[in-house]
Amino acid sequence: MERGLTGQYEESIAGGVRCQAFIPDPLPPRPALALDGKLQGRINQAMLAPASTSRPAH
Repeated sequence: MERGLTGQYEESIAGGVRCQAFIPDPLPPRPALALDGKLQGRINQAMLAPASTSRPAH
């Protein structure tokens, strides 16, 4: 998935040191996300699914 630019860098000086700060684009994204019924159903299932037990315990 190619996203392109999601914000911009602005130069600044902090404590006498020149630096760059990343300023993200405002939300919501443009164009807006297209959440059709099928995709929304999958999102809901993922949110309600139990946590995976396939990871080894530490």
